[in-house]
Amino acid sequence: MIKHLVLWKLRESLTAAEAEAVKEDAKICLEKLKPHFKGLHKLTLIIHGLDSSTVDMCLDSEFETIEDLNNYATNPLHTNIADNYIKPYVVSRSCIDYEI
Repeated sequence: MIKHLVLWKLRESLTAAEAEAVKEDAKICLEKLKPHFKGLHKLTLIIHGLDSSTVDMCLDSEFETIEDLNNYATNPLHTNIADNYIKPYVVSRSCIDYEI
């Protein structure tokens, strides 16, 4: 199994309402992807971290194999969401993938 974690920091120029809308839209769109990908066992977008958090969103996902993760990462269903609902609003992205 492969754990895939992605952390995003939103642009500070977004108002609180805009940031909340971006997070809600991204959550809805990403979590709808789960049934479309073979080997995707878990996909949760965390959008309400504690005040101690230094990022605004965390994608927590698990894939059966690295091939399943790579298929997800390059699939237009996923890249369309990233390109339209996430990338325009973030200043940083960090990712770690590891075996579990």
